Amino acid sequence: MKKWFTLILTLAAIGPLTLTGTLAEAVPEGKVALQVADTGKFMARCRDCQSTVVTIPDTVTLRDGYNVGHAQFTVVPVSAGKIALKADIGQYVARCNGCIVDGATRDFLVIRKDDPNNPNVQFTPELLPNGNYALKSNSGQYVARCNGCSPTAAARGVTQDTVTVHVDNPTSKLHAQWKIIPVR
Repeated sequence: MKKWFTLILTLAAIGPLTLTGTLAEAVPEGKVALQVADTGKFMARCRDCQSTVVTIPDTVTLRDGYNVGHAQFTVVPVSAGKIALKADIGQYVARCNGCIVDGATRDFLVIRKDDPNNPNVQFTPELLPNGNYALKSNSGQYVARCNGCSPTAAARGVTQDTVTVHVDNPTSKLHAQWKIIPVR
């Protein structure tokens, strides 16, 4: 009990913590839903929801619930405390630079890679003092909700909220914080 109390006090004192070693196990393996902290919406695979520069049919947006397969992801541990998120179609969530037509930021999340060892599909979960997680990409920036950042998603009437990689420090930005909910 004393070890856990010490760990909690340490986490509170140092702020965001990169999960490595045994702390990476705090992220549940198996199927999860990822809920953004500011709006309560869930990360989801969305087919033909955004125009892409190259043919990428599946991108990542937000939706209201997680009771459907395309809003559930399988956590796949990779290496050095990193994880990959496998979508319901067997491919992985990936950071894609310059892939969304007229995107307000360079890096959006798409579903397009088959290999969890590709650096663009690996995210380092960081446990924040409030119990939420931040997902750090290989670019050094964090996964976040982005409202109005994809004109084509908005024009298609799909959603105003897409998922991008554009935040430098997630500690005070709820749109870059995620609850990781195990799906049974």
